[in-house]
Amino acid sequence: MAKIIRDYLDILTENLLKTLNTPDAYLNKIALSAVTLIIALLINAGLKNLINKNVKNLGKNYKLKKALKNILITVVVVFILFIWIRAINALILIALAAGALIVIMLRGLIHNIIGYFVIKYYKHFKKGHRIEINGTIGDVIGMNPVSFQLLEVRNWLSSDTTTGRVIKMPNSIIFEHSVEMVGLDNEFIWQEIKYILSFDSSWKDAEKIMTDASNKHFHESILPNLRGNDRLLLTMKKY
Repeated sequence: MAKIIRDYLDILTENLLKTLNTPDAYLNKIALSAVTLIIALLINAGLKNLINKNVKNLGKNYKLKKALKNILITVVVVFILFIWIRAINALILIALAAGALIVIMLRGLIHNIIGYFVIKYYKHFKKGHRIEINGTIGDVIGMNPVSFQLLEVRNWLSSDTTTGRVIKMPNSIIFEHSVEMVGLDNEFIWQEIKYILSFDSSWKDAEKIMTDASNKHFHESILPNLRGNDRLLLTMKKY
């Protein structure tokens, strides 16, 4: 493949040099190129004036002018290629350039689609799991072939409370950053509760109150959820 492209470029360069060595053809092509550029500039100026008169919204005005500029540049390049190179060579060159551009543009999309299948079929995570990736913590609330959505947790808050923001992340991010997950085998994570005691407080009484409250909460709320999960129950009994 590389040899074919190299041979084609050699032939293309040879034909271009032959054209440049022919004075009449050389002058004609310069004249046609100049006419093409002048016409493009006139069209650009006329359409810009038309846009300025009819489009008052600054955002739309800018986008239309930018689109106009890109279209005119593309058309001028194509015309000049046809002028200076044989039509078939120009078509091949345009096709190669378009193919390379499409590959570059779709590279990120292809990576995202691959990431989607990796997440889905290798069970990296699913809806409802809380994950941390690239410094962002959140609950997975949606997935599609391009991205997944997290309901953000914590961030500027001191507790594991949702911030109310939905963050979209490309699926390809799993190839670049590690994913820390909660809720696969163990439905519980360790949390730290802090209480401030004054100097004249009895730390022994405070410790007893906290221990009694923790034991009550464990037996009433946590232990029932551990029933049926013998491995977790045995782990908890060790402590």
